Amino acid sequence: MTNRDVNSKERALIIAFRMFFGEKINVNDTAEAYGVSKRTILRDISAIRHVLADKDLANERFELKYNEGHNNYNILDNGVLTLEEALLVLMTLAGNIPDINPDSLNKVLKGITNLVATADRRQLKPAMLNAKESYLALSKKKDILPQVRELLIWIINRKAVHFTYKNRSFNGVPLSIFVKNRDCFVLMYVDDDVKQNIVYPINKLKNLSESKLEIKVARTNLERHCDFVN
Repeated sequence: MTNRDVNSKERALIIAFRMFFGEKINVNDTAEAYGVSKRTILRDISAIRHVLADKDLANERFELKYNEGHNNYNILDNGVLTLEEALLVLMTLAGNIPDINPDSLNKVLKGITNLVATADRRQLKPAMLNAKESYLALSKKKDILPQVRELLIWIINRKAVHFTYKNRSFNGVPLSIFVKNRDCFVLMYVDDDVKQNIVYPINKLKNLSESKLEIKVARTNLERHCDFVN
């Protein structure tokens, strides 16, 4: 079977797979290869865009991009982990697998890299190297590793949590985890009267659990402006 023998659904699926694997689809070249018009290829692209816009199917992870200068389309992977979260996944693994061998570590690194946004993947390796001292120090703090693991899952799934800090109870949504001065912090959108982003030291959070509340985080809060607590 040649390119010209495929039907419209098959063609759109092939084009989508090519983009998922990193290929840039030139409209003119693709139209010529399939023996169809440029308008037909643009309809295929439109169908792919519609699928990617479905939150249940694509979960907002993938984005269709158009390069006007080269008249081509490609799919960007926005990932499910930030660089900081990817580093902390590694930290958690190090705390639980002290003698991981190089081959296994390479597989873990590749898997985590695939969960990070396409645009950030080149930054992942230097970021890991720059964080090595903190990473090694934190990997020894096994007492907070269970909390780190739970927080990572809640961050990825945008779940609301309940927690206690200095004998006060709060509800909020964890947004990200980061390392500073060899300590581990979580950026939390706190749903109280003020409704603000606050950074908490993870080791000082108590009674941390998933909440049944549905808390919507405003776009401005997702920009990560925050206050540190004492």
